[in-house]
Amino acid sequence: DVPVKLYSSHLLLMALFLLLPDLPRLWNFLIRNRATTPRNLAPPPLPRRWALARGAAWLAFVAYVSISNISGALDARYLYGELAPKTALSGSLQVIEFARNGVVAPPLLTDASQWRRVGLDRWSGAAVRRMDDTTERFRVKNDPVAKTLTWTARDESGTTYTFHYQRTAERDLILEGQVGADNLRIRLRPMPERDSLLMTRGFHWINEFPLNR
Repeated sequence: DVPVKLYSSHLLLMALFLLLPDLPRLWNFLIRNRATTPRNLAPPPLPRRWALARGAAWLAFVAYVSISNISGALDARYLYGELAPKTALSGSLQVIEFARNGVVAPPLLTDASQWRRVGLDRWSGAAVRRMDDTTERFRVKNDPVAKTLTWTARDESGTTYTFHYQRTAERDLILEGQVGADNLRIRLRPMPERDSLLMTRGFHWINEFPLNR
């Protein structure tokens, strides 16, 4: 939690810095229950030429900040948002068949080695949710010519797996490769966006516990 504490400490120090000129007035009003006079917020008087320059500089700064933020938000839609290009392999996928060494494994919640869902993003990343609800993240390199996906674990182990993949007529994705001592054949089916947790959970003003999935 160190980054969060540092950020909140900076915000607190900046707020105290902004309060320094008004501390005597706040002390009289809030603590000593005394009347206080309004503060003169007008900028110091300047010659007309300098006053116009100050106003022009203020307008230029406001315009720059507004335009840069709006432009950045619009660009982000094409880079990361709903208008960003999607690859043929991106999306949320449900495991409908998990075969180990030619034998289809039953979907047991106690089998931590079996996959339940896979998320593939357009930025060469993947997340595998296992049957026991643990998650493992990978960096993925796609070779569309050889039809292979090279998965490298993001943890310290750096374990690498290579899967051959193919698409079926039903748009299912089939992965075949060796993981450890086992030859796996995993059949994945795209999940409709309407069934995702983001779309089905609803909106909540207050969350008693964080939901990180």
